[in-house]
Amino acid sequence: MSIFHDTDYTITPAYNPGIRPVGPRLLIYPIPIEERTEGGIILPESSRDREALRQIKAIVVDVGPEAWQDSKAPWAVCCHKVLISKYAGYLFKGLDGKDYRIINDIDVTAIIEEDS
Repeated sequence: MSIFHDTDYTITPAYNPGIRPVGPRLLIYPIPIEERTEGGIILPESSRDREALRQIKAIVVDVGPEAWQDSKAPWAVCCHKVLISKYAGYLFKGLDGKDYRIINDIDVTAIIEEDS
C-alpha cells in the first residue's frame, strides 16, 4: 500500500507508516529530488547534491498532540506541503520502506501553497 494516491503526493486516508509523533513533533515525508527536469534533461549528481543542501520539500503525514500549543492556530496540518531545513529531525524508515522524518513543530520553515 502506498502512502500517496499518485505523484501529486496526496496522502491516502487511513495510511499507517508505523510511527506516530508525540509531543510537539510532526511526521513528514521528504519529497525526493527529481533526477530529470520537466524537459527530460538528466540532472548530474552534483546538481542534485546542491539542491539537497537547500531546504527540503516535505509532506506532513501526522501531527503530534502538543504541536503548536504556543500558537493560536496550527501552521501546518496533515497533507500540507512544507519546507524544512536539510538537517531537521530524525530519520526513520517506515513499514513501507520509505524514509520519513520526525521534526519539531518549530522546524517548519514555510507552507508551500503551489508547486514551484
